[in-house]
Amino acid sequence: MDALPHPAPRFPVRAPMPLDIERFRLRMKRGVSDAIRASGLAREDVAQRVEVATCRRFSRGQLDRYLSPAKVEDISLVRFKALARAVGAAALWDLAIVDDGLLVIAGDEARLAEIGRLQQEIRRIDGVIERLRAGAE
Repeated sequence: MDALPHPAPRFPVRAPMPLDIERFRLRMKRGVSDAIRASGLAREDVAQRVEVATCRRFSRGQLDRYLSPAKVEDISLVRFKALARAVGAAALWDLAIVDDGLLVIAGDEARLAEIGRLQQEIRRIDGVIERLRAGAE
């Protein structure tokens, strides 16, 4: 009988890794570029959305410089947040923190994780109660 294939974990356990800043920079530039492409928005529109969200001038040229693998120009956290929202790519946050062993969860995922945590706490408390009852007999 063949064993059923195991799907990749929905919430992978990640270990922190040493920071390779160049690899991180390139991964972020590629990830943001892919997210813009997947959004179907023109880069000019993305830049305009970032500008509106941050109330600071932000041009297509600046966006291109941030995303060019040949440039060592990094985007600020404020602009990164505005950009992730502009293209509807919350997954970019996960891309940014993977090296730290972290995982982004939201919405139902966060609610279900909290339910699991509380169920685990209930089991722990039940064990304490059982041990106390056993000692009283």
